[in-house]
Amino acid sequence: MLKETLAHSYPEKFDKSSNTRLDTCFSRGRGWNCMYRFSIHYLILALFLSLTACSNAVQEFQLYSTAFDLQNETAQKVLDKVANAERAHWTVLNNGNDPLRKFKPNDAAYYVVVGDPPLTASMRKTLAAAKAYNQALTGLANGESVDALMSKTTQIVSDLSAAQSDLQSAAGFADIVTIPSVVPGYLGTAKQIFSAALKGAARESFRANLLKAFPTIKKILVTYRDGTPELYYFVISSPKAVSNQQMLKDRELFASWVLLLDQTIEAMEVAVKAAMNQASRADIDALANHAIELRILAEKVKTEQNR
Repeated sequence: MLKETLAHSYPEKFDKSSNTRLDTCFSRGRGWNCMYRFSIHYLILALFLSLTACSNAVQEFQLYSTAFDLQNETAQKVLDKVANAERAHWTVLNNGNDPLRKFKPNDAAYYVVVGDPPLTASMRKTLAAAKAYNQALTGLANGESVDALMSKTTQIVSDLSAAQSDLQSAAGFADIVTIPSVVPGYLGTAKQIFSAALKGAARESFRANLLKAFPTIKKILVTYRDGTPELYYFVISSPKAVSNQQMLKDRELFASWVLLLDQTIEAMEVAVKAAMNQASRADIDALANHAIELRILAEKVKTEQNR
């Protein structure tokens, strides 16, 4: 019965010679010992195949990580535009050019062109958290230690906390940009999930929390994507004079960012599936395809911007 059970479980492995070895083993009264030896053999084989699949995913995740970083360059250019517009709008709304205006330390980021003003800073740090999230996914595929993954997650929590703080100082633009009223809830949810990940010492517990955070990260990116009409208007309606030619260039920049965000969100969804413990070869291949598509699009956009 034991022999038949093993042969039924692994029919492709039991040819005539292997059946002969089983018959000999069982005929000598060592049935349980036989089952133990053969079970260990196939357990080791399964473990080897599993590790091989994980190592095969390393290249695909590195390709994806590189593509994500490349598309992020366009996002940074968009935020540079938003930063300039934010300072200009604030100056008009708050009579910022009046030297007799009461000095407020919390408005320091608006007084000088150093770093980012609050709204822009929040968006940039949120995108930095998304980048660190991708690095954590790649770290899982690369077999990085739990300590290394925890370090990346600590950075994510830090970026999300800073983004929350900056948004609290970004009041006064509600009539133009609604992102400050929408994103805080998502930031809070994401921060809770990543904080929970830091409490789990086991690798699989960390993986589960990391994957659990994706829907919230996606909502933030979708909010930014859907908020581009407001952000574009925020930029072109800046009190600083903007020519029609410059408006067209800005429109192309924002349009490029939308296309890249759409492709990025699709690639991230596939990356999360590939990062699961039981990811199939098809999931890993799909990640490679999406990463290549994202990189090609990002490179085309970069070429157009440099013309």
